[in-house]
Amino acid sequence: MRRTLLTLALLLSLINGVWGTEHLFSLPDGRRIYVDCSFDCVDESLEDGCVYLGCSFEVTGDRLMRRSGGTGTVFLNCSFIVKNGGTLYLTGDGGQVSLVDCRFEGDEVDVVLTHSPVASAQCFQSGLTCDGEDLVVKDGMDRVVEMDGTKLLDAYKFEYAGRDYYNVYNLLGGYDGWDPMNMADTLHMAEKYHACRLEGLPVYISLQPGDTAVVGDAIVPVQLSVRLMSGGYVTPEFVGWSTQDESVMIGGITRDGCFVSQVNPDGEQRVAFVEVATEYGLEAMTSVMTMPGMQPAPEFESRPEVRWFGGKYRVKYGLKSDGLSDRSRIVWYSSLTPDGRYGLTKVGESDANNPCYAATEADVGRYIVARVDARSDRSGFGAAASAVSARPVNKRKVRR
Repeated sequence: MRRTLLTLALLLSLINGVWGTEHLFSLPDGRRIYVDCSFDCVDESLEDGCVYLGCSFEVTGDRLMRRSGGTGTVFLNCSFIVKNGGTLYLTGDGGQVSLVDCRFEGDEVDVVLTHSPVASAQCFQSGLTCDGEDLVVKDGMDRVVEMDGTKLLDAYKFEYAGRDYYNVYNLLGGYDGWDPMNMADTLHMAEKYHACRLEGLPVYISLQPGDTAVVGDAIVPVQLSVRLMSGGYVTPEFVGWSTQDESVMIGGITRDGCFVSQVNPDGEQRVAFVEVATEYGLEAMTSVMTMPGMQPAPEFESRPEVRWFGGKYRVKYGLKSDGLSDRSRIVWYSSLTPDGRYGLTKVGESDANNPCYAATEADVGRYIVARVDARSDRSGFGAAASAVSARPVNKRKVRR
């Protein structure tokens, strides 16, 4: 079974334009690493959710991956030659990407985290260059984290005996100590030398839901997930929650989540961001749309009246709306009697923006009735009120 899955992985690599597949190491549970491989990359062709070590990429597309799924995609000591003549998006639709000691080359290339503006996208970087100059991956939502000087960098890279090692054992070791780079002994000696832990370090963080809404005085839970790249869950020792937006409050804080509510349940609709950071440098954010709560349906300030004006029947009425927008529904009928009670036939619907009805031949000799179902933009439907035309429809009032 293991041999069959490895063969399938090799075939997939050939389809995606990778040379030197003898440097692909994988396990049936999905852990994979490409070492010293070369890739031709068109749009969204690169495999995600794995580790690339010392690989080179010739990029002609605009996006490396469709989405960086699972616990993220890691690039260690890789080089990218960008030939698309413009912007290179690491992903098309978010996810987490980590890059350490990677080099980009290209004519005026911009390296951007994701093509899709989702708050759940994340990038962790260290030691990046573009054409020999320091590079910070671009992102308009502050989701790129510099790992230099943080404990998080140890999860990807450590130093021992005057040499740097890329911490593949931490990334892929998992529950069974898989060691494709035969570095476990070196790592354990480095742990003793530095008196610190270099395995079992988490690299993935997420908040669920990734995007949420708070309506009125509701309280919404936000769940924190911190994981090893191999999939195991970790409970952080310290978690800091924050928001720069005064429209939301954070409460009920624990090491694995919090609750979010809005300061003014009757305020305007807006988007806020809630951020979290662990003691070793992992950071994430989620977007929160604050929406005002529902209110009672408005009452009528003036009762409806149906009049003929401008070639159509129009209904005029007034609501006690307290400044809210009128979202009333208007249902039109024709009736045999002037009181609008008998022989009713529905003939149309409209709304507050178009409180009109154009009579047809079928309405001749009948009275036009308008029923207004009162509603604002922050309420459901409330009381209904009706009005009847003063006279029956004659042929001069029929739409031509």
